[in-house]
Amino acid sequence: MLGVQPAWSGNTVLAVDRYHNLAESHVGPVRCFADDQCFYEGAFAPDDCGVKKLPFVPQSCGVVRIQAIAADGRLTGLSNPGVVSEKCPAVRHFWGDPHGHTGIQWERGSG
Repeated sequence: MLGVQPAWSGNTVLAVDRYHNLAESHVGPVRCFADDQCFYEGAFAPDDCGVKKLPFVPQSCGVVRIQAIAADGRLTGLSNPGVVSEKCPAVRHFWGDPHGHTGIQWERGSG
């Protein structure tokens, strides 16, 4: 599986296994698209350790999602949406997974 994390400074494409752990040994071709336009065609190399950082400059305003596809089509990933505008809006919209943690995750016994 390929995961995509968009950011204003670029995008990160991650190769992950079926349990969503980083697949550090993944190698092979990948293409990335925004609005059906390919903006990156390259490959995961052994030195990438399953992580590709890609530059991306949006070509139009609106909602954009980044899609990564391995050359054989078996591995794909789709980012959360991002809003592109000419000016920074007064109110910004973020997509995400709001949640919290307790000490249980770190074996501290809190609940």
